[in-house]
Amino acid sequence: MKNFLLLFVFSLVVTIAFAQNPVTKGGWKLTDYSFVDGTKTVDRVLAGTSDYMEDVTKFEGSKGDIVIYYNRYDKSSRKHLAGVNYSVKWTEPQSVLFPGDNIKMTYSLKTITNLTWKPEQQSAKFNQGIYGINLKNSNGEEFFSKDFSSEIISAKPVEKGYKLNEEKTLTVSMGGGFKAVYTYKWDPELVKTDVKEEQKDNIPVTEGKTGWYFTRWEYIVSSADGSKTGHFANGDTYSDVSVGIGDKNNFTTTLTRIDKNGKTIASGKAVTTWTDPPKYFSDTELPSITVKRTVESSWGISQFSISFDMAEINPGGGTAGKINFATPDAKTHLQEFDGTMKAPKIIKGNKHGDQRAIIFHFNGYGFKYYYEWRVY
Repeated sequence: MKNFLLLFVFSLVVTIAFAQNPVTKGGWKLTDYSFVDGTKTVDRVLAGTSDYMEDVTKFEGSKGDIVIYYNRYDKSSRKHLAGVNYSVKWTEPQSVLFPGDNIKMTYSLKTITNLTWKPEQQSAKFNQGIYGINLKNSNGEEFFSKDFSSEIISAKPVEKGYKLNEEKTLTVSMGGGFKAVYTYKWDPELVKTDVKEEQKDNIPVTEGKTGWYFTRWEYIVSSADGSKTGHFANGDTYSDVSVGIGDKNNFTTTLTRIDKNGKTIASGKAVTTWTDPPKYFSDTELPSITVKRTVESSWGISQFSISFDMAEINPGGGTAGKINFATPDAKTHLQEFDGTMKAPKIIKGNKHGDQRAIIFHFNGYGFKYYYEWRVY
């Protein structure tokens, strides 16, 4: 009888323990991807005339990295009347979404060249609720028409589904009729503990120590980006075309001078690759970055530099307290290099939440790695 009572009590405790810790089931599983191709050619009549224009929309690239070309030409002369060419890059959303999760992606919009026109408005929307949920960038924008590069996050968390294989879609609209569509299906038996998303890049391994913590990165477009017109001493015109191509960790800058006849008379080009700075460092740990930079031609190409400065500073600027990363022979500004650049010192934050940035400068273009001072 005594053994029976002990067994009964043990069983009751186990039953209560499981009742207090139920396994949460149900989630949205990514099941399909499709790309909507906006390629088309449309003839239009110039208002008030009988002249025809031709609007040509096309793209090149593949999933996660495409360039969209949207241009207008005079149909008879083939003169380029207007247009915009821009790059769109994006990462995959989570493969599984559980109720309460926010959808996250990294998205980049970069204008390559433009004549009068700008990139069409872009967005990412999950069709939950009457109006859907838009993903916002680091500027708090739901609709994108200006160049940026950051993580985009849903304004609200996802909700549970109600029946097996119920569908929802995340539609990434890139302008020009181009879309990436991710389809999710509800699986009521999906268990959260069975799925682990790869998030190493988002979680500092040293959380809990006072120091500088990486929070996000941003691409900065040069104020000279695109085509600028100038004049020679004799009055002839020329165009200087400045272009930044690539992305974080691999970026190319070019500057080309074209005369009035369309002939290239001078050009410069530099290619820079680098490793990301550390996710965390303290005021006694000096961050270092491996850099490889080659210069095909230095015409119009300024020297490259990396600095640690106030978060509001953009490439090319600097405060009195700016700290320049340096090579082993103490050079801070250089054209070609293959090796490691290191900060000679690092300052503490004044208080918890202070913001700074590691800033890469390439001919007016640049990348900023934002950091926050956290006190533990």
